[in-house]
Amino acid sequence: MTMVIIDAFHATSASPVIAPERSSQVTRKPYPNYKVIVLDDDFNTFQHVHDC
Repeated sequence: MTMVIIDAFHATSASPVIAPERSSQVTRKPYPNYKVIVLDDDFNTFQHVHDC
């Protein structure tokens, strides 16, 4: 009976797992230089471009 109690206690007292630091795993990359041009007019509509 005592042996079962000791084994149950030993199984639950395992050492904690230490997670590695995230700072060494993260690599920062700069955003690419993209330029977006938005045309807001009534002439270049989707239907007009489709019909061309």
